[in-house]
Amino acid sequence: MAAGWLIGVAAGAGAAAGVPLAGVAWSVPPSGRIRLSARWWAGAPAPLLVRVLVCGVGAGLALAVAIVVGGTAIVAACWVLAVLAGPLAISDLRRHRLPDVFVVTLAGAVLVCAGIAWAAGTPGARAGIARLLIAAGAILVAGTVLVLATGTTGYGDVKLLAVTGGLSAWFSWDRVILGLLLAYGIAAAAAVGLVLAGRARRSTGIGIGPALLAGALVAMLI
Repeated sequence: MAAGWLIGVAAGAGAAAGVPLAGVAWSVPPSGRIRLSARWWAGAPAPLLVRVLVCGVGAGLALAVAIVVGGTAIVAACWVLAVLAGPLAISDLRRHRLPDVFVVTLAGAVLVCAGIAWAAGTPGARAGIARLLIAAGAILVAGTVLVLATGTTGYGDVKLLAVTGGLSAWFSWDRVILGLLLAYGIAAAAAVGLVLAGRARRSTGIGIGPALLAGALVAMLI
């Protein structure tokens, strides 16, 4: 666990980051490049409720990360995941897109943290990096094959799952397996619920990004 003041800073920074991130997430179009509002840094054009929600989720998850994994070498990457979870979920639910600007940022944070841990000689860093790279690579290859063979999964989902799976693998293989089971279990339950409620059909495309994020976060924080 991190020191008390660091926990407070992590939560406060998570809340503050939510304002501009809400503006970016709400600006994501169905396709093409993201064109930001002149006041994106203030959360525009996202509605006030969305800004508050993103800030609250970011603060809550950042607080949980600081408490649970605050003493680990990979904590900064976990914080980035916590802060980006809300914006990624909003983008996927609204536009069925997981923008590279978010996913690549998360991937970069994971690699930088892992590299620093290795360079600093952190105990277990080499094994953690090996698991991270193997898990991310395996998921990326398997997911690409699935996309090409069936077209039922978007490549954005594959990239996000590779990054979150790699991050989970830093801790242990058990976390990877648990995260995958939770993610697809949540996605399946949501899909069945929408179909039963008459809000979707079997052929309706459903964004599973929020489920992937939830699975990874739960597996990381328990």
